[in-house]
Amino acid sequence: MNILSPEEFEYALQQCETEPIHQIGNIQPHGAALVVSSDSLRVVLQSSNNLGQFVDLPPDGVLGKPLEEIIGETAKMQVEKLIRLAEKKNTVTGVISVTRNNICHELPMHLYVSDGMYVLELAHNKTSHQDVLLAQMLLEFQQSLLDSNSYSDMYKYLDAIATFVRLLTRYDSVMVYRFDADWNGEIISQDRVASAPSYLGMHFPASDIPPQARRLYSANLVRIVVDIDALPVPVLPLLNPVTHKPLDMTYSALRSLSPIHIE
Repeated sequence: MNILSPEEFEYALQQCETEPIHQIGNIQPHGAALVVSSDSLRVVLQSSNNLGQFVDLPPDGVLGKPLEEIIGETAKMQVEKLIRLAEKKNTVTGVISVTRNNICHELPMHLYVSDGMYVLELAHNKTSHQDVLLAQMLLEFQQSLLDSNSYSDMYKYLDAIATFVRLLTRYDSVMVYRFDADWNGEIISQDRVASAPSYLGMHFPASDIPPQARRLYSANLVRIVVDIDALPVPVLPLLNPVTHKPLDMTYSALRSLSPIHIE
């Protein structure tokens, strides 16, 4: 661990607070991303470098090509349905059928609106045959949320919610984080496996989650970080050819971690 002087530490905090993390330009490598135009052709404007791990690519690349040439007619129609939904609420999830190595794959997709364009984020399907279990757990989770009157102690209620969230997500640890009026935080509930460290009762300064990060978490409620040591994958070109700016990834589910946050 690097030992910083008070001046160096203050400078690091200032850098963290001003870093445009919504325009980081990279995604996590467990998924792939495509940015397509707002017109009916859905021309590919930007693409992550790892797209070939998810779909068959034309020999001369994907940039400037209609989306249908990249993912096929069936998947293009599925994307159009999701776009209509995303226009109402900025972001939506679904499944599309794409071919890779002459095999049809059902891939989960997260789609969101960015500066009037559409960003398609693909992932490999590792959750097949879990529908029944998921539905049952969601039902129990909903019932627990609604049944808060059965808990005379708020902390017992939050403990129960943390337990259900961990069962649902299979995370090693789930914490409930409470902010005060100055955005300092406290861990007021935690459910964890025995090997995970306890953070219950610990306090964190407001600088631990800088303002722009709090804004992103308020707009985009769910984002999974699979591996903090994984090498990020760039979305190219770096500047979007329509806006001439870095891609706005506010609603991204794959947005890579900031190097400052990792440190």
